[in-house]
Amino acid sequence: MPDKPFTFFENSNMMLNMGVLFVTQLHEDSKRVEAPARIVNNWKIMANFLGHQEGELQPEHIVKIEEAWSSYLASGVAPSLELQSVFSPLTQERVRRSPKGPPPEIREVFDRLLATDEKIAEKRIADGKPGRGNRRGNINFSLTNPKVSWWRRQSAVFRFTVFSSGAWISFMQVYARIFDPFHVGGWDAMGDGELMKLEVISIAPIVIAALYWAYGRWVR
Repeated sequence: MPDKPFTFFENSNMMLNMGVLFVTQLHEDSKRVEAPARIVNNWKIMANFLGHQEGELQPEHIVKIEEAWSSYLASGVAPSLELQSVFSPLTQERVRRSPKGPPPEIREVFDRLLATDEKIAEKRIADGKPGRGNRRGNINFSLTNPKVSWWRRQSAVFRFTVFSSGAWISFMQVYARIFDPFHVGGWDAMGDGELMKLEVISIAPIVIAALYWAYGRWVR
């Protein structure tokens, strides 16, 4: 992992399966000679919790990580304002399956894997908890904080889809005008068929994102 904590913004369904990946990456990064002290310390805390001595993570470690991660998400309290929209939908869905949360020190390791110290402090102040304190406060406070714009409260998937789709459409328009991809003699010579093809190619990211969202909501 880099010197500052790994930051991941994704939708709720994907976040459910990321705990083992994050901890495995933490383990690998902690073994680097140049690993920052915070990463080494995070791994020591995690290794002590898992009962891990050396070598690769074993199945019993994986199970313990999954249980702790699920409980961590089930609290519904994200480590940063940006991630709150990902955590909130998980509260009612997961809390019944994992009623016992991980130890406070493991919660803090998970927090540091997902957000910088500055973001963690900002979130705790927004929740009315400037210190470590009780994590089960008014989690909706951050969602109504006027300092957080509507755009920043949207999920990372939504923001990425809007941004990348707009960039892709703009790129295709410029590309079609300059390079004549359909070999018809330029933009002005394009007929209905070529324009239709260009539109289909241009909206491809939106279609893919819609299919991915539908899969995560109704199939997965």
